[in-house]
Amino acid sequence: MPGNLAVLDANAADGLQEEYPEVTTWYIAGHSLGGAMAAGYAAAHEKDFDGLILLAAYSTKDLTGTTLRVLSVYGSEDGVMNRESYEKNRANLPADTTEVFWTAAPTLSLAAMARRMVTGSPLFRARNRFGRPQK
Repeated sequence: MPGNLAVLDANAADGLQEEYPEVTTWYIAGHSLGGAMAAGYAAAHEKDFDGLILLAAYSTKDLTGTTLRVLSVYGSEDGVMNRESYEKNRANLPADTTEVFWTAAPTLSLAAMARRMVTGSPLFRARNRFGRPQK
């Protein structure tokens, strides 16, 4: 993905699942604008994913009719995410979305969380859907 920016390659996840056939549960995640891109990709490839994780992000695509499990995490001190846009686009998420409002969490904390997810930090490898310990 050019410059590690999803907006520069909206289809960067194409073919990823074929590379890892042993993985049976797939979530796509993104932070900030990357979250919006992940949501758009998930909307276009719903059958390929079990869920979507939004970190200080929102979906501009309507996901209400999908079977995607959605987790949305954002912080009270996030000076980057446009909260008005978040509230306006909240209606695009499925009714059973899990929303976590992290008090005093700046966007950089969420970016660090996203980076750990992408780099395979043991914190995230040891957990599966929404932080439940793996069996």
